[in-house]
Amino acid sequence: MFQWTGDLFIDVNHDKAERLGNAKLSCITNPRPAGLRFSVCFRAADSLRLQKLHPAADLYVLLRRCAPVQQLAKLEPQSDDDKDGLSTLSSYMQRGDLFTYAKATMDEAPIGHLFVFPDSSTEICKIFQVPQDSRNKGSLLCALVPFKLTPDECRRLNYRETHTPEAHVLNNIPMDKLSLAIQRTLHVLRFPEGLHNFLTTKRRTYYIWHTSDSPSPKAPGYETLMLMDILKRYEAAPATHKDYLSVIFVHAGALDAFRKFESLAERRRRECEVRFYIYGTHESVPPSRWGLREIYPIGGVVTFTPAAIIMDPIGVVELIQKVEEHPLWTCFILPSVVAMAAKMVCHGTSPLVLLDRGELILEELLRMIEEGSLSLLRSPPLKGQPKVKTDAAREWIARQMGLLGMDSREILEECIKGAARQYMDFGEDELAAAIDEEVLRQMRDMQLQPTIMDDYRRFVVITGAGAEKFRDGMELLPLSLFGFRDDYFLKETANGERPK
Repeated sequence: MFQWTGDLFIDVNHDKAERLGNAKLSCITNPRPAGLRFSVCFRAADSLRLQKLHPAADLYVLLRRCAPVQQLAKLEPQSDDDKDGLSTLSSYMQRGDLFTYAKATMDEAPIGHLFVFPDSSTEICKIFQVPQDSRNKGSLLCALVPFKLTPDECRRLNYRETHTPEAHVLNNIPMDKLSLAIQRTLHVLRFPEGLHNFLTTKRRTYYIWHTSDSPSPKAPGYETLMLMDILKRYEAAPATHKDYLSVIFVHAGALDAFRKFESLAERRRRECEVRFYIYGTHESVPPSRWGLREIYPIGGVVTFTPAAIIMDPIGVVELIQKVEEHPLWTCFILPSVVAMAAKMVCHGTSPLVLLDRGELILEELLRMIEEGSLSLLRSPPLKGQPKVKTDAAREWIARQMGLLGMDSREILEECIKGAARQYMDFGEDELAAAIDEEVLRQMRDMQLQPTIMDDYRRFVVITGAGAEKFRDGMELLPLSLFGFRDDYFLKETANGERPK
């Protein structure tokens, strides 16, 4: 089998790595048929650089955008002179049940991850299907895991791009091992294979939000009882909403009220290992989205209040640029916020006149809207919401289509006219509070948009000065306290803040 030798490094901070010695990587399994293999990734490599260490729970976040493991190898010192560095790392990782990873590349382009982990980790070994005879020998193992194709790559290869649900667990479990009752439950719930794998690697704790006024003593319905029964068979442990949770289930009919869940925004921000699933059926949810499916996976959505823009217009523009660059985040701004911010900076002068003179400090913000870096929109109407007109969706699409092709001046003019119509019955002293409340209402609705739920986890409203607050599943915080809380921008401070 393939074998590689070279220098081994590990990151000690964002711009410095420490050499551990010479290492040898030896394959212990054959690659999948037509799959990626170590020999391809290490063809021209003379060194391997490992990232920082992570707890085992973080692995699930990284694997959400990855294909199945392709091949396994053992990572060990090349000679006795190289044992000290690698042995110290291995012992530390074993004690903390930690893993690290490096980039897998081909022709200098990233194509996946090389996950390095101790063979004593029962959970990680189960995830990567490590053979029993390769476990608990005091070694470090390496799993080669490629990325899934991105939508852009699919389009270039003429693949049909669809938002297909995850594979059903019944597709990969022999029927003779399941009773008819269990088969029926898994079929009715549309139990996904990914959740099955998650629940079988170790004992999980869970909470079910099943009514519009949870937590409450109201008796669970049929779909909730089926879910509770199947979770009992996975030996998952029910917990209270105040306990540490591995997974939270939300019934489709209780999704709107889920924003009342205690510490929801804090959990989504600080506990990236906690998974969320929607389940069941309801009239407010399209049939295509019935059944168990993961929601709020990773990344987030950002929007702004007028005060945030006025307080630091340059900082807001810089954040929008970072959000546009980050593959897991997106941002939008309300037309009324643009209009109010323009009103606040003009002090009685027409914003359009200042824009024509090149004196409007919002000029760069308007240019970003014109170029598509920042979305100008309100949340689309949701099916089943009260007071939503039959043709509301068509009107929303028409408004968005009308913005296409507008330049900065036309965008500003449209925002001012729209806000004047929307708030014609409000006094001058009521406008700021009313628009701030609209921002919160729109972001609250964004949490219920199917596409947003499928792709994003955190919902952040950048406000003016003040302490951070949490409300209805949203983070309300000033620009200085915002952080992506991942490793994409390595110059963020340790607590996720922007560097001063």
